[in-house]
Amino acid sequence: MAVKLELYRVFKEVAETGNISVAAKNLYISQSAVSQSIKQLETALQARLFARSPRGVTLTGEGQMLYQYVRSALGLIATGEDKLSQAQQLLLGTLVIGASDTVTSWFLTPYLDEFHRQHPGIRLKIISGRSAKVLSLLKSGAVDIAFASSPDDSAVDSWPCFSTHSVFVAGSQYPCDFDHAHTRQEIAGFPLILLERKASMKTDFTIPARSVDMCTLRDVAPTAAASAFMEMVQERPL
Repeated sequence: MAVKLELYRVFKEVAETGNISVAAKNLYISQSAVSQSIKQLETALQARLFARSPRGVTLTGEGQMLYQYVRSALGLIATGEDKLSQAQQLLLGTLVIGASDTVTSWFLTPYLDEFHRQHPGIRLKIISGRSAKVLSLLKSGAVDIAFASSPDDSAVDSWPCFSTHSVFVAGSQYPCDFDHAHTRQEIAGFPLILLERKASMKTDFTIPARSVDMCTLRDVAPTAAASAFMEMVQERPL
């Protein structure tokens, strides 16, 4: 059964005022429009909702039962509209960001601190993962923003944030000549601990420079919180 929401708004106002003329005044519509709306609702529901008298109108038993649910439903809608308005004004909400632990600690932390200072009502949540994981989370809607290394995906828009490259690290007491520029063949002879195969480093030791980019879905409008965070990252280098 399809009943327009506006009919229920009129019904609730009449039920609470007990007077069609007062309800019309409160709703800024004519008395005839109020009467017509009540008639349409009663016809659609096949129920008599009001008892008319010279002093006004009162709810019938069926009308009283309906009113309890209509009041609750419209109250929830009003609450939802209010929460949405607050989220759009950055007064409350949640911003979920996908990034690796390295990106979070090395790059994001000052932005997170500044964003929280400006918008304390926004809850910040970080989901940690490699580029492939956070991009997958972005596409599924689990995160609002993803920070990924050199993304090549037509489904996302990306903005370069910083460049990075990989290096070999050894303990200070490791027996090798740290001043010597080792060849790939020499490096291959060392006992190495390498990243797993899914990581971006190549097993032939070709280690291209990478750009860590801020990514959002191309065809999905970002939330107000996500837009504010991205603007801060783009315009305010820390």
